[in-house]
Amino acid sequence: MKNYYFRLLFAMTFTAPLAAHAANAILENEYVKAGLNESTGTLGSGDATRPGLQYDNTGTHTWPCDSCQGDYLTPGDPFEGFTVRLEDATGTLINTYTNNNSGNAADISGGSWLVSPTSGSAIWSATTTDFDIKNSYSLPAGQKYIDIDTSLTAKIAIPKLWFGRFIDPDAMPAAGDSSATDNALGYGAIPKANVAFSEAIVSRYALGLYSSASNVGAGISLSWSTNPVNYYANVDGYDVRFGDDTIGLGFLVNNVAIGDIVHFQYAYIFGPSAFGAASVAVDGGAGGGTPGDVPGGGILTDVGSASAGPTVVSTADTTITVSDITIVSVTLPVITASLAHHVATETSSVQTIARTTTTNVTTPMERTLVTKVRTTTTWSNLTTTFVDAADVTDVTVINSVATSVANANFTGRVDQQSQLAELNVGINRGLNADAFRKDMVEGEHYRMYMGATYLSSNAGNGYDANSNRINIGVEFDVKDGWTLGLQYNNVNTRLDGVDSNTKQNKNHAGFYSVMTINDWIIKSDFGLADNNIKSNRDVEQTFFNASKTNATDIWLSNRAYMPNIKGFRPYAGYTFGNNERDAYVETGSVQSYRDVAKVNNSINFGEAGVRYEKTINKLTLTAELGVSSDSYKDLKAEVSYAVNARSKVALSASRQEHKNLSSDSVALYGKINF
Repeated sequence: MKNYYFRLLFAMTFTAPLAAHAANAILENEYVKAGLNESTGTLGSGDATRPGLQYDNTGTHTWPCDSCQGDYLTPGDPFEGFTVRLEDATGTLINTYTNNNSGNAADISGGSWLVSPTSGSAIWSATTTDFDIKNSYSLPAGQKYIDIDTSLTAKIAIPKLWFGRFIDPDAMPAAGDSSATDNALGYGAIPKANVAFSEAIVSRYALGLYSSASNVGAGISLSWSTNPVNYYANVDGYDVRFGDDTIGLGFLVNNVAIGDIVHFQYAYIFGPSAFGAASVAVDGGAGGGTPGDVPGGGILTDVGSASAGPTVVSTADTTITVSDITIVSVTLPVITASLAHHVATETSSVQTIARTTTTNVTTPMERTLVTKVRTTTTWSNLTTTFVDAADVTDVTVINSVATSVANANFTGRVDQQSQLAELNVGINRGLNADAFRKDMVEGEHYRMYMGATYLSSNAGNGYDANSNRINIGVEFDVKDGWTLGLQYNNVNTRLDGVDSNTKQNKNHAGFYSVMTINDWIIKSDFGLADNNIKSNRDVEQTFFNASKTNATDIWLSNRAYMPNIKGFRPYAGYTFGNNERDAYVETGSVQSYRDVAKVNNSINFGEAGVRYEKTINKLTLTAELGVSSDSYKDLKAEVSYAVNARSKVALSASRQEHKNLSSDSVALYGKINF
């Protein structure tokens, strides 16, 4: 019940305007009634205004009258509050904030209720430049303690975050009680760090600050300290003391980062005795505890007054280590064993080799272990004493195995064959006979020709291809308007990727027929091609594989050109056939080799297009554009020049597109009839 002049002066000067704007609240159930100060976020209704903090053990809402002294907080100087202290890693103060019901003192100002308070709960929140804070109060029906959760959200990095809650407990529910109380830390199995009690000197009614946390300390302050460090370390040094002192809890959290949310859970507990208050708190799980569990373990029993001397609770023998020294053996060798395991998986285009390397280093060690048996006596105030037996030395030789695991993934493309197959479909179309070819050497009822073509392709996915084609053929006039022909093509293709090269030698034999009926031109091609394929690939220049295989293409193509309409000849056609590639097994790195099954695909597509031809003096201009049902587009242009009646030169260029494949070819040829 200490009265300080400067506190009264502060209250007289500043309390009235603050209180006028505050919307204080009241928590109340059958046993507890408490004022809540909106200006400070603390218990109390502001200075000596009731209710402060009251308890009725009968559970009948029987509260002391305004002239009675049964309020724990309002007699004398109403000291109840909290402090947030910020320190750097060396313990140097960064900032400190204290809010106290006394005089409505608020370093953290501007606080308000987060939601409208009820008789069972209230949440007060405020903000500073260093953190946001919330005090959540809970008092449901039937509960004999006020549970509090204080949460702080850091706006700056805080190497050491301290939080303290404290009160001057004026416990005077009966005649003879006074503002001086028996104050004590701990109770029975509850450690001294987890509860600070004040007991009325006559009625023995108890008020306590309790938490089940592991980062908490409890203290008794003779100087009415607001510093959480003093309560955490109990700097005044009293575990038990009679006097008009304050009790409190101090919490410490290290290395709080920006954005971290830290919770401090604790409770004001009440009872007709310290045991009554403690047992209700433990059974109910107050202060963040698990219902029924005593902080630090043990069983809660009635040991009388919290301020009484301790009694023996238990004794226990434990074996403790005096020294444990392990050195490397000088007589046995160190053994290193390493195993690299590879697992290959693949999609339609990429192979992944997962490597897991496990290394075991076995080191023989000599261990000298010195132990002793310690008999520990635990007292009701949770202090301990112990007696040690003689040391025992044990020497053993053990193997220390250090295992390390390294993981690595290697990837490489495996779609060389599928890229080549797509390219082949387009190449094969270009092997069909040209019914309008202009470079043939003519004889009586027959014609012969030979040519060379260069083809450049961009196949997408990092692939490029180049092809060289040599073509030779002969055709005969069976009768007017009907020609039969034979041709041979050799096409060498090189497909290069970022991690591979694939070569194909294609030998093609073709038989064709060209019939002209009333200016309709009907052309049929039968083609048979044998493809010899060799491929080399690597997986990130770590694994290397090669393969050889053969493929066969066979097809029958029919195309009909309409009669010439001012140089234009629309056409339509249909092709069917089959592509087949043999199965193969790659050679090279066993970690990445592939066993590839046989492939058999049918050919079936329709086509349509238009051909245009125009002769201007000795120049003949030709263009042809076609599309097919399997999404190929072909464009061909040719310029030929008649040197004389028996000689002609021509330049031909074409482009073919299909999805991500584009191919360009160019040919220069001529003829001379002798």
